[in-house]
Amino acid sequence: VAAGDAGGLYLFESLPPSPLRSALEPHLPAFVTAATGSDWADQHSVQLAIGGAGTGAPAHYHKAAVNSLIYGQKRWWLWPPAHAQYSAMPVGEWVAAGGPEAAAGEGRPPLSCVQRAGDVLYLPDFWGHAVLNQKPSVAVATEILTQRLQFFFAG
Repeated sequence: VAAGDAGGLYLFESLPPSPLRSALEPHLPAFVTAATGSDWADQHSVQLAIGGAGTGAPAHYHKAAVNSLIYGQKRWWLWPPAHAQYSAMPVGEWVAAGGPEAAAGEGRPPLSCVQRAGDVLYLPDFWGHAVLNQKPSVAVATEILTQRLQFFFAG
């Protein structure tokens, strides 16, 4: 749990094996499970995100992920792997300080989109992203080990 920019709390938690995790796993589209291979269930993590408006995740990147928004609205800023970075600055502060414009001025213009309830966003491996809850939001995210990464890390 982290404090959000607007004084609200933001919960982003990996779920251990449990009835809740089992209930949330079906949000993955069939094409994702088919593309990740037969052992995908052992190679993914399911996360629950709950936060008020003005909260969210600062710029970061990781393996591929499927992000399903159950309730609310989020704005995403996305960078290809060559421009991905990590930041500790809360995303609301980053936006208020002109972060998207500054990134563009540095030659790293972000792609941007709005995710609404019912939308599913797929992030390929190592794509950078920052996410701002524009409305109170509830989401499920699943990071997956793609065949690309399985090949990359194979000895």
